[in-house]
Amino acid sequence: MVAIALCFYYLLKPHVPTYDFESIDINAFEMRQGNKLYSDVVVIVKATNPNENIWLDYLENEVGVMYSGSQVCKGKIPPFLQPGKNTTMVKAELKGETQFSSEMESQFLEDQKDLTIPFLVVVRLPIRLLINDVIHLRKFVVNVNCSLVIDKVQPKERPNILHKDFTYAIDF
Repeated sequence: MVAIALCFYYLLKPHVPTYDFESIDINAFEMRQGNKLYSDVVVIVKATNPNENIWLDYLENEVGVMYSGSQVCKGKIPPFLQPGKNTTMVKAELKGETQFSSEMESQFLEDQKDLTIPFLVVVRLPIRLLINDVIHLRKFVVNVNCSLVIDKVQPKERPNILHKDFTYAIDF
């Protein structure tokens, strides 16, 4: 069994795929009655598969955006099959309504005034590996956390991404 795994490793020369936030669009980020924050955010993620013969089958997943420890919106990346040696731009719309205390609102206004609004984007992404879209290997789950700092939250006005820092973990 180990010999087969080593053979696959040397023949396929696997590389870890990379992910990056290309942009974030704020369609809505507004206070509603009862201290509820409604948000509608669209993120564009660039997924790069550097492998020649390994395809990536992205399955049902979860994406959430957190501010100050509270989830402000959530959604999904549409499932898709990514062939080898491919870069794909993936669009995910995330929506939500959450309690937003006066302390959180005050902190948000201060962050917006300083032009440094921190968000944490949390992704739970099950992936199945395929060899040339023929051999289906086992599924694993990639957990991605991206600390993201943007300069503004204005509906219909694209913010600048000032800083992004990714951490990854894989569950088999």
